[in-house]
Formats: sequence, C-alpha cells, structure tokens
Amino acid sequence: MTNSYLTHSYLNEMRTSILVLVLAFSLVACENNGSISTENTLKIVRTSFESFLEDNGKSKSDYTRILVIPNAGCTGCISRAESFFLEQYNDQKILFIFTLISDIKLFESGRIGPYISNDNVIVDQRGQLPKLGFHSQYPCVLKGEDNEYIALVPF
Repeated sequence: MTNSYLTHSYLNEMRTSILVLVLAFSLVACENNGSISTENTLKIVRTSFESFLEDNGKSKSDYTRILVIPNAGCTGCISRAESFFLEQYNDQKILFIFTLISDIKLFESGRIGPYISNDNVIVDQRGQLPKLGFHSQYPCVLKGEDNEYIALVPF
C-alpha cells in the first residue's frame, strides 16, 4: 500500500466521523422527551436486538455503527438522517435500519428506495423493532463499547 492510499483512507474515515458529529449536533433541535427508556434500551440491546439482526442475516460485530431511522416522527430529524444515509450508504461499516414504515410502496418509491437492497441496509417491513422495545420517533445510533452495544441515543 502506498502512503497516499493510507492518507486517503484515513481522510475518508475522518470525514465520516466529522459528518456524524456535525449531524448529531445539528439534531439538537429535535428534543427527546424520554421516549427511549432505560428499560426498553436494555431490552432491545441485550436480548432481542441481536436476534433481530440474525433474522436479517446481520451480525453486530460487522459494523462500527448502527443507525436506526424511523419513517415516522420528527420530520426534520428523519430528513437529516436520510440525507446522511444518502451520503454514506456505501460505507459498509455502518448498518442502516429503517423502521416504523406505514406504507412500504411509498417508502420504496422515495429517495431511499433505490438503495434498500444494499448489504448494509435493513428495512423493518414487519415492524419488529417496535415490538422489541424501540419506540422512538427520532433517528438513533446504537452506541457500543468493546463490541458490546450499551445505549440507544438520539442521532
């Protein structure tokens, strides 16, 4: 590997990290009124979420970040998360999960539609995540430590 390749790779990783931070700070306008309880977070993270991933052919160890984007709720927040997706959909280190979809045909015909068959995308068509404890109207990032996901926080 050449030095310029390593520099380019490092710059791409830094760009992604900076984008995530900028988007996170820009979403402060969408307040989380306690819609993600500790009990629900623990339930989704420690038990059912891994099963959800396995049912969809995914493993949490394959991703550095998991972004859950509901299709209903805070419109501005969701639009920003979708814009982030459109910029980062090729980053195979990020898993994007779209949930709370009321009309799958409308969703498929929207701006995300052309990318829903990507390997790093799950479309929760059956509404499994809300049944597992995800009740947020805000996009959320599953944060982890040592490959152990510990918190679901607003994106």
